[in-house]
Amino acid sequence: MKDEEGRATTSYYNLKTSFDGMVFSIMGIMIIFNTLFILLTLVLFLTRAKELPNAYLWGIRLGLFFLLLGSMEGAVMITRLGHTVGLADGGPGMPLLNWSTRGGDLRIAHMLGLHALQIIPLAGYLITKWKASDPPRRQLAYLGGFAALYLAVTALLFWQAMSGRPLLAFG
Repeated sequence: MKDEEGRATTSYYNLKTSFDGMVFSIMGIMIIFNTLFILLTLVLFLTRAKELPNAYLWGIRLGLFFLLLGSMEGAVMITRLGHTVGLADGGPGMPLLNWSTRGGDLRIAHMLGLHALQIIPLAGYLITKWKASDPPRRQLAYLGGFAALYLAVTALLFWQAMSGRPLLAFG
């Protein structure tokens, strides 16, 4: 990512100068704090939140859990000091998203993992509204199926990226 507003250099994985390394380290510390707060929120939703419909409550719980998994995918990028597998970062990318079209790109699965916090709870909420006449166990089954599919797609995209294959190859 380019820090277009400030110094016109990358912020992630940038260890070129001591200042760049410090900025990257501070970002890492903030990510750790954020992840700990997410973990605490998950624990609270597992132990205290009971008044929501089951499919919605489990959508929130699973969304938080998948967010933690997405954060672990981010940790893979940090340990690799890059997001592209098989090539250096910064090569040809897809329009708008700039995901690599030549090598594997770990940002795709990472994005899905992070956005699970919105998508999975929304699915749980919609199931409780659209399938309100179904028993709660069936609503949970719908959510479980959706969440399993979401996790499978995310895992497949992570595996594809780690294999060095792009999502889509252009040219």
